[in-house]
Amino acid sequence: MWLDSKTRHQRDNYRPGMVMEQWDAEKKTMTRHTIDRVAEATNSLVLQGEDGSRLTLKVTQVDGSWSLYRSRTLEVSEGDRVRALGRELKGAIKAKEKFTVAGLENGAVRLRSGDRELRLPTERAVKLTHDYVEGDRGRVPARRARYWPQSVREGLNKQTLNALAQSGSDIRIYTPLEARQAARKVESVSAVRLASDQVRQSTGEANLDTAIQASRERLMSDAEQAVSLAIPRAQQGQVHLSEIALLSEAVKSGQRLADVRTEIARQVKQRGADSAGFGFRGGKQGACSACGV
Repeated sequence: MWLDSKTRHQRDNYRPGMVMEQWDAEKKTMTRHTIDRVAEATNSLVLQGEDGSRLTLKVTQVDGSWSLYRSRTLEVSEGDRVRALGRELKGAIKAKEKFTVAGLENGAVRLRSGDRELRLPTERAVKLTHDYVEGDRGRVPARRARYWPQSVREGLNKQTLNALAQSGSDIRIYTPLEARQAARKVESVSAVRLASDQVRQSTGEANLDTAIQASRERLMSDAEQAVSLAIPRAQQGQVHLSEIALLSEAVKSGQRLADVRTEIARQVKQRGADSAGFGFRGGKQGACSACGV
């Protein structure tokens, strides 16, 4: 996590389990700690060193020699591109340097950058992250859709697609390949499901155009959704409900009263034709498709 002179003194940025490192510029050494506890009463961090020692550090004492990291598992395979988040191997690896995973071995990962190859031990956590989000148009924020313009040059091989599949849930790939050929390559990766296949499966329609149309027809109007969400709140566990209560709850969504009335009448008429049972208190009998009774 990037901390500047202001944010490093904000206690809310620190959580138990996070890793903190302190760089000693004189001795050229890095000391690593794990946050064991954040003490609100004293505005302090209780840190545990790799040797088991404990250190209490005031949040206001955190200066530029400290770095903060989130601890997580990083799955990599040969050919993956990674980026260093901080100094490693006593400065042989610097923050923001980019590498390709040259190989994996017991207790270490081999990284290559140009003609240089380094062996990085993994007995302790390493400061690396995937570097999939770099493109011709610059970096894409980590929580947004990933774009991979380089795949045009590198090809949609399984190694590239597997790497992309691990980088997020919304991935867009630009390729000059013909659509069917690109689809076959993407389908060869077990971790990937095509949106078109998901639409077909959810609607039970084999034809994509028919499936898309069926999916659109299933969408609720704003008024229908308002009524649907209002029913359990208005019903309050009872078999019958008050029409006034239903109207009152439904209009809280911001829909016009006239639209809500029309939608309730439509559902009553539709379900009445289906001989479904539903009742309003006060003698107004009808039906509602969203009530499930």
